Amino acid sequence: MKDYNKAIGRWLALKREEKGLKQSDVGKALGVSNVAVHYWETGSRGINADTMLLYCDFLGVDPQQLVNDVTKRKGHPAQVVSSPTNRKEIMPSAVLMRGDNGQYDN
Repeated sequence: MKDYNKAIGRWLALKREEKGLKQSDVGKALGVSNVAVHYWETGSRGINADTMLLYCDFLGVDPQQLVNDVTKRKGHPAQVVSSPTNRKEIMPSAVLMRGDNGQYDN
């Protein structure tokens, strides 16, 4: 899991830098300290899915692209899907099955 934390963190840091933003800008937008952002971006601590989605939204990037880029490097494709509660979740593609109602079930 630590490898994924680092890969996700590097991706988020790269996108943040492309936008010309500082860690403190992200921290203010998400209501956390810039130290927390630093921990996520270095992979020292994992970022939870809800916060990762907020981070992507703040940067104006597609969370699916994050998942694709990170999991392709690791050889495990995944998808961001909407659950029945309308919350986005990250699921490995191998466990997703599309039901008759057009919804993804795991």
